[in-house]
Parts: sequence; structure tokens; C-alpha cells
Amino acid sequence: MQAIPSRKSDVITFTGLIQTCGAVGHIEDAAFLFKHMQLICAPNVRTCNEMIKIYGRNHLFEEAKMIYEGVKKGSFESCIFFDKTNRLHCDSFTFELMLKAAAISQQWAYFHRVYKNMTSQGFFLSGKTSLWVMMKVAKLKQVRGLLFYGW
Repeated sequence: MQAIPSRKSDVITFTGLIQTCGAVGHIEDAAFLFKHMQLICAPNVRTCNEMIKIYGRNHLFEEAKMIYEGVKKGSFESCIFFDKTNRLHCDSFTFELMLKAAAISQQWAYFHRVYKNMTSQGFFLSGKTSLWVMMKVAKLKQVRGLLFYGW
């Protein structure tokens, strides 16, 4: 049986390119790279977090949600490179970035679902993110709903 070469360098390269595209505002290029990446290697959670951040900052909530749901599921249907050893798992950044994307797009029902999922898995907002989210929510007079979820 022939050993499959490591794809870690491909993942790092694609993630760097996606991050650069997002930083300079080339959202379509970042999305293209993310889709093309799945033909070559399996994206890791860092790459997915980068895409959620890019989509969230640019008010592309549905796209961010698709990436988040793929991470929650553990893989993307469009990528054949996922197996039991490289399944995706949400980390604290995944949850925080998706909460920000939902808040920016004022998707409060989804915001509450993500927050509930986050806390049920033992993750909590960092101080900086917590302050940002609370300010955004307070501006939009959504505090009543957050108090229900324990904030």
C-alpha cells in the first residue's frame, strides 16, 4: 500500500492565501480558494474560521452559516479528503466568529442557537469578544433576549 503524502503544507498555504485575500477585501477570491482547496486537501478548523470571519465581516451571513454548519457536522460534502483522523470540530474561535457574524447581520435567532451550542460544549466568550457582542446587542436593544440565556 502506497503512503499518501502529507497535505499539511497545502492546508497552511491555502489558509495563508485565503487570509490575505480577506485582508485586502477580495472575498470572491477567498471563496474560490476555499472551494478549490477542497479538491486538493481537507481544510482545517483554522481555515474554516478564516472563511467565517471573512463572510461575517462582509455581511454574507448565509455563507458564514454554511461554513459553520460544515464544521459542526465535521466535514464538507464537497471535500472527499475527510476521514476519521481529520474531522472538524468547533473551537472557541469558531463560535465567537459565528456569533459576530450573526450579530453583524442581526440574525438574533441564530445568534441564540450558536450561543447555546457554544455553552453546552463548555466554551465561553473571551473578555474582548464578550464586550464587543454586548455593545452590539445593547445598541440594537436585544439585551432582554440575552438575559434569558444567562448573560
